[in-house]
Amino acid sequence: MSGITTVELVYPHGPGVACPGAIGRHLAAELSGDYEVRLHDFDSFGSLAPRGDAALVGHAHPAPGRLFARSARAPGWGRVVLLQPFVHDFRQVGYLRNVVPSCDRFLAICGPYWTEDLGGTPFAPWAPSITQVDLAVDTADFPRLRSHSSAPGGRRFLFVGSNDAYKNLGYLDAIAGELSEFEFSWIGSGRSRRANLRRLGYQDLGADSSRELVSGFDFLITVGNADANPATIVEAMAWGLVPVCTRQSGWGEPGRFCFLPLDDVHGAAEELRRLQYRPSAALDEIRLHNWQMIESHYCWPRFADQVRGAIEGEPVRVPQLHWRTRAAMALGHATGPLSMLHPRTWVRWLRASRARLRSKE
Repeated sequence: MSGITTVELVYPHGPGVACPGAIGRHLAAELSGDYEVRLHDFDSFGSLAPRGDAALVGHAHPAPGRLFARSARAPGWGRVVLLQPFVHDFRQVGYLRNVVPSCDRFLAICGPYWTEDLGGTPFAPWAPSITQVDLAVDTADFPRLRSHSSAPGGRRFLFVGSNDAYKNLGYLDAIAGELSEFEFSWIGSGRSRRANLRRLGYQDLGADSSRELVSGFDFLITVGNADANPATIVEAMAWGLVPVCTRQSGWGEPGRFCFLPLDDVHGAAEELRRLQYRPSAALDEIRLHNWQMIESHYCWPRFADQVRGAIEGEPVRVPQLHWRTRAAMALGHATGPLSMLHPRTWVRWLRASRARLRSKE
């Protein structure tokens, strides 16, 4: 045993059903039976004092000077566990170049696509520390909405998410343009205009009105080109929608998914046309299998067990990446969507600040 009695958890958290806030809330609840859990604001500055009987667990912040990264650098922790999304896109993970070597384990929230062949990537030196972790869902927050498919030819496709570049929304719009006889809708914020996607705007997915809206769709579709593990997929599985995604959206077994090619509009359109007319019994089988996987695999107790394993297991420290890789990561971060130089970073920070202020009122 590691002798850990306390977990200092640095992660977004809150009462809402959406990730990442739901991750911090559920993880704190699951770990509290074994440790004293102290939740900390993801956006906090400063550092925590290390203790030998404490584990620092959390999500690093892309901005400098924030709580997890500064605390992780201090010697004296019983364990330091990084827990957050991971892809091979330097624009998204460039800021981790100096964080991972300070950690004993890196629990990478991503699909197996991003961890199956790390030895052939610039991240090879980190491979011994990385464990792939699937996201989870609470069926109380995402109840079953669909138990059967619509008639062939009348099935509807739904995308839920932002218009960030890695979501590849232009590709989805092009596919929808090839299939104008079918409906493609988009739930999410963002002002991007897409001619072939029906805009439904932001929806509170915990509200009955939003669930009623979602219940009219058959498929949840996402065509990311560098997406770690979008929570919308596992949420759709819980609802009873059939997931359709590119492999670069991260997801893979043990769930059951309908995969689309990347950068092949015609091929993707043909696959979706086949899905439209696939026998309802085959789609029902996918739905049933995914419900079973939610009970046994995509659930918060299993998610928390992997975090416990990292806390109680042997530490694995890894070296710095090659200097050329670190330089490329630094450049990718500086020019990417998480940089402090990017206008959307400031918009997100202002929104998060307002949300924190409202929660304290």
